Amino acid sequence: MDIVEATHDYERWLAAFNPLHADDLDEKHHLMRGENPFAYFRATYCRWAQRRSAFGDEWLNAPVVPSVGDLHPENFGTWRDAEGRLCWGVNDFDEAAELPYANDLVRLATGVRAAREAGAIEVRMGFACAAILAGYRAGLKAGGIPFVLEELHAELRALAMTREREPKKFWDKLAAQMASAATAIPADVRLLLNESLPADAERAELRFREKVGVGSLGKARYLAVATWAGGTVAREAKRLTPSVDVWLGGEPAESQACRIAAAAVRCPDPFLMFHERWIVRRLAPRSSRIELEFLKPTTDLAVLLTAMGTETANVHLGRRDCAADVLDDLDARPVEWLKHAVRAASRDIDEDRKVWRSRAG
Repeated sequence: MDIVEATHDYERWLAAFNPLHADDLDEKHHLMRGENPFAYFRATYCRWAQRRSAFGDEWLNAPVVPSVGDLHPENFGTWRDAEGRLCWGVNDFDEAAELPYANDLVRLATGVRAAREAGAIEVRMGFACAAILAGYRAGLKAGGIPFVLEELHAELRALAMTREREPKKFWDKLAAQMASAATAIPADVRLLLNESLPADAERAELRFREKVGVGSLGKARYLAVATWAGGTVAREAKRLTPSVDVWLGGEPAESQACRIAAAAVRCPDPFLMFHERWIVRRLAPRSSRIELEFLKPTTDLAVLLTAMGTETANVHLGRRDCAADVLDDLDARPVEWLKHAVRAASRDIDEDRKVWRSRAG
């Protein structure tokens, strides 16, 4: 099947777990038709998973590890740990699955290429691939390096504290994502959101959260925004669905997001909670993903890309005994294997994008 058929088949499959929000789905299709190659890349992980083997059979021979799956430069963010420290790392485990380790590396580097084509960052792909791999190797050899942005990682802290993430801008943007019309909220979601707020929070408002993200557009998301102790607090409940790889015939059928996120080498987010059907998390100016537009002013992309590689290793080290096998596999690969894999994946994506833009209604 081509990209149009694959997208609609996947969405029909997903709707069995999660009644899809039609307006958000239309927004995703609109973004896929648009001029931004990074938005198209974000929206089409189902096709990526389906076409993985066409990018290069050597991917399938790599050691299998707990993986993010849909890894890209915008899938990183910050949160506060139980000690109040600012932490940084992977922000979204929706598509987490057991996959060859190369999937995350090639997906991340191809996302960098798409971001470059969109004009969001300026970087040579050889440089980007080398930085990602250097960070990945360092993380594996160290047994994992959690990112706490206090005494260390000054560059990442500066990125996390950028003016663009100031509270007023954050809360204004969040308010704009709250559906204007009241939407029926499932009883279990209402209970989860209310229980996740401080017990004495005031004026809690629960609404559908619309037109946020790209790849997850269509999935049910609900917001609870309230006043507490002199300021605003918010929680989000997002529908938990199986990974794309289950659509392709993988096992098991349930989501692996909770298990893989919990096993990763990182400081846990005490407000990230996995329930049977929902993921509930705190939303705040410093507890959210770092959007691509915030990366453009970054002066040292080497530091950022290296950190992204290291955080990828942190997730893969959820299987603690994988490091030696993965490092041996890396050593056996040609020096520029990642750059060549990105080139092959990008060619395939570009051809699919032309088909989508010519055929999708």
